[in-house]
Amino acid sequence: MSTETPTESASCAAHPDVIASWACGRCGTFMCPACERRMRPEARPMCPACWDLRTRTVNAPERHGPALPIIGLILGVLSLLPAAVLIQIVAVVVNIIAFGRTREPPNQSLRWMAIAGLALTGVGVVWGGIVAMMFVG
Repeated sequence: MSTETPTESASCAAHPDVIASWACGRCGTFMCPACERRMRPEARPMCPACWDLRTRTVNAPERHGPALPIIGLILGVLSLLPAAVLIQIVAVVVNIIAFGRTREPPNQSLRWMAIAGLALTGVGVVWGGIVAMMFVG
């Protein structure tokens, strides 16, 4: 049997009292003109269930590698340098983003890097303040 035109005795799966005009090209379900869904007028029709399946999208989980936590840790170490205010600001932003991205597996084991980067940045801010006070006062 052709998937395009069913036999005269086939009825629509959703409307049993209506004679089917098409069979779904994907699953073979019989359908009437009211049930057919098409991408383009010349395309083969799909049944409502296959159409819904086609329109659904499954978002793949985001996969972030270890680069951001490592960069945040390096910036945290660099923020220990005196007068590295710009590096400290960037380190805080990068480490907060890295902290948020390492909440769930598989990157959860890298969370310590973001925490350490934030801690080092905090120490760098305090150290920079002490050094600035020594030069000013």
